[in-house]
Amino acid sequence: MLLLCILSNMLHSILMLVALTIWALIIWSLRLYQMLRLLKPFPKRYAIISASAVVNRFLPTIPGLLLGIDYSWAKKSSVYNGTKWNVHVTVAIGSCRSALWIADTETIREVCSSRKRFPKGVEHYNVLLVFGPNMISAADSDWKRFRKISATAFSETNNALVWKCTTEIIQNTVIDQWKEQSAIHVSIQDLTHKISLSVMAAAGMC
Repeated sequence: MLLLCILSNMLHSILMLVALTIWALIIWSLRLYQMLRLLKPFPKRYAIISASAVVNRFLPTIPGLLLGIDYSWAKKSSVYNGTKWNVHVTVAIGSCRSALWIADTETIREVCSSRKRFPKGVEHYNVLLVFGPNMISAADSDWKRFRKISATAFSETNNALVWKCTTEIIQNTVIDQWKEQSAIHVSIQDLTHKISLSVMAAAGMC
């Protein structure tokens, strides 16, 4: 009798687990179907794990599972070849999430400039809060306040000045010094560090 009771409880638990699994699969299927229906016109690349998952920063591409490290850099424009689109979608089947990748400057400008239609996901910039509140990690009224403070530093005049200083420094420190050498071995970190400091110093003196 006790054995029958135990078996009955086990069977009940198994049936409950199966029912919950089926229910979860139904919900997942409906969500995936609705998402794919909305994204139907766009070229798509599928993976089980989302493009924003941390694991993509460390592992190579595994077809159907991971997009892999440096996905957008490695693929470049090849994902748009043979299509009429300059956007494509990556679909994470496991979490039913999608990401829209844009390769058109006008569209990118529209997305970046229209903060009401395309709100910025400030949660992705929380790591920058270690430096304190800033324009990149801010949104809405805080962003407007930071923007007003920093706007004068990013005027067209200052941008032109920085560009002029940068080209002169690159000419003097890289092109003129390297043009007679057949092979160059240099630390990119040291080089860019030196150039950055030189540009800031030169622009500040002008």
